[in-house]
Amino acid sequence: MIPPGDYTAVDLENFVGDLIDDDEELESAEVFDDEGALEAFLLDADEQTATDLALIDEHHLVSLIDGHTISFHGPYADEGEYAIGS
Repeated sequence: MIPPGDYTAVDLENFVGDLIDDDEELESAEVFDDEGALEAFLLDADEQTATDLALIDEHHLVSLIDGHTISFHGPYADEGEYAIGS
């Protein structure tokens, strides 16, 4: 989790890049800027309420997939998905 802030897509890509640099075996990561949204994300899908899903959508910023693909979510969803560093 990162603190709430006004991030750019580049900021988030750099944050994920730093995670990879710190742990070269890292395969996946989910980045949120709200503890409640992270807790809601970790619930089983059948336990998530509409409020939980809205919170997740608002605060789930980016995912690392397969150790090299970055996928943007929520307010950054328009950035799409691509191989990190490309």
